Amino acid sequence: MESIRESCLDTIKELNQELFDLKEQCKEFDRMNKQLIIENEIFTNQLSDRSIALRHHSTSPIEEVRVALFRLTYL
Repeated sequence: MESIRESCLDTIKELNQELFDLKEQCKEFDRMNKQLIIENEIFTNQLSDRSIALRHHSTSPIEEVRVALFRLTYL
C-alpha cells in the first residue's frame, strides 16, 4: 500500500513539474508574442508612411506625359 502511495506522489510531482514547465513556456510565448505584435505595428506604420510618401510624390500618367512634352518642347 505504501509503495502505491509513493508511486502516486511521484507521479503527481512529475505532473506538477511538467505543468510548471508548460506554464513557464506559455509565459515566454506570451512575451514573444507581445514583442512580435509591437514589431509588426512598427513595420506596419513604416510601410504606411512610405505608401503615403509615395502617393504624395507620384504623378499621374497624364502629368508625366505633360512634363515630358514640356521638356521636349522647351528644353
